[in-house]
Amino acid sequence: MQKILIVDDEALILYCLSMMLEKDDREVTTVASGRAALDEIKHDQYDLCLLDVHLGDMNGLEIMKIIKKVSPNTRIIIMTASEIDHQEMQSVREHAHGFITKPFNLFQVNTYVDKLLSEDTPLFSDEHAMMAV
Repeated sequence: MQKILIVDDEALILYCLSMMLEKDDREVTTVASGRAALDEIKHDQYDLCLLDVHLGDMNGLEIMKIIKKVSPNTRIIIMTASEIDHQEMQSVREHAHGFITKPFNLFQVNTYVDKLLSEDTPLFSDEHAMMAV
């Protein structure tokens, strides 16, 4: 069974993504803070983590780096509704498998996640950056 962790401080995003991504062969866990995300990663193995950049208690890009150390096989998709600078984008390219801008189309995210989980995807590439349309 594939396991997905969704980390966002917006309840509606957590709900919508979990409803869209949960399937018979997938288990989805949602958390609303960086500390809760790190607790989950330390206690369980996840195939994929969708991670918001701006959380109430921690910076998502710092969490991303910790996840890669604690659970190097977890694929990470960074999500944000705000602009990120060149240095932050470089960090995403070095540690994540993808990048999604908010607002996003849930059906496109579902297809994107299916693709990432079905192949041996390398770290970030421009083809794995999904920008909102």
